[in-house]
Amino acid sequence: MSTATTTATATTTTTPTTPTTPTTPTTTTTPIVNNACNLIDHRALYFSKHTTLKSLNHKIRYMGIIDKNLEQLKILNKYIFPIQYRDKVYNQILKNGPEMNIYILFNDIPVGICCCRLETQSSSTQPTTTTTSLQNNTENNTENTTTTNKLYIMLIGVLPKYRKLGLGNLIMNEKIEEWCKKFNVKTCYLHVQCTNESAIKFYEKYNFKIVKTLENYYENDNFGNEDACRDCYLMEKEY
Repeated sequence: MSTATTTATATTTTTPTTPTTPTTPTTTTTPIVNNACNLIDHRALYFSKHTTLKSLNHKIRYMGIIDKNLEQLKILNKYIFPIQYRDKVYNQILKNGPEMNIYILFNDIPVGICCCRLETQSSSTQPTTTTTSLQNNTENNTENTTTTNKLYIMLIGVLPKYRKLGLGNLIMNEKIEEWCKKFNVKTCYLHVQCTNESAIKFYEKYNFKIVKTLENYYENDNFGNEDACRDCYLMEKEY
């Protein structure tokens, strides 16, 4: 599978010579960036602090996904995932906000993504009724409401060229764990194609377990291959 790359060409400028002393022409190299593969938006507001991979000594940063750089997400998805996502997926990511929908920047180049959604579920117990014969009245107990937070991993992936560098581990150990602690998440879950063995093993490494099989979950998704598996596993991790 091909990956997004940044290309550069050189332009040559000649230092003018003086009338009396001939000089040798010099050249300078100016990189020309292919914007289709580089950042679309550089606003510092959406950058996190630096993180360094000890074994690589490269800068790893995160940048929030917003409307101004959404095209970058579509470009990355072409190279990372087999599915061609529809517009409603991208609209949902924008609606969820940039805090938990981020680019992974490797030396300031976006090479991966992580998109999550926080879900809040409320459950309540029915009020109990107690009749006291002495006073001949009815007392209603206060209804109890319990709120539970879940984190749904919508998208997570790294360009093939940048895999095996520990970026996936960084996302799971740093960002996913950070969000789960911050929002007191009790369950983190995701869907993964049944035939995607490498992804399944990756999630199992972080204590995700297969809960059930959902047949034809990807029935309406475009894989570009009619024979692609349409079934998925629902995987969960309890906190």
